[in-house]
Amino acid sequence: MATIPWKWTTQHTGRGADGSVTAAPVVQVSQLELLHLRSVPGFLIAALRLRREVLRTDGALGVSLVAHPLRRTFWTLSSWTDTDAIAGFVRSEAHRAVMVGYRSKMRDSQFHTWSIGDATQRPDWSDAKARLEQLRHDQPRRDEGS
Repeated sequence: MATIPWKWTTQHTGRGADGSVTAAPVVQVSQLELLHLRSVPGFLIAALRLRREVLRTDGALGVSLVAHPLRRTFWTLSSWTDTDAIAGFVRSEAHRAVMVGYRSKMRDSQFHTWSIGDATQRPDWSDAKARLEQLRHDQPRRDEGS
């Protein structure tokens, strides 16, 4: 397992121009699982490049990455000023190119988004993974009820 620790973006202060704490940022966690081990090295490189892009993206507050290469699984955790900032990054050419290039190599992907108290809070990995687990539990399996 490899963890790239949380890093605040250079634009992050957690405070507005008047010194007040920026209210209710949006956090997103993703779990991305590849089909084959042979896809892991290239995906890891792409994930690290996208992490650098996040750190330069308007509206991004911070980001972390956890990789379990032998399990073919990657998690991202990021904090944003709002959902529009997330959507803007998802539509960016850098992100789209990676997602299009790896779409057929993915086994499964899950995403969960929620708000936290303020922009001075760093999202917590254990909370994020618990939210993904709850999401899995709440969703019926594809083979149930078919």
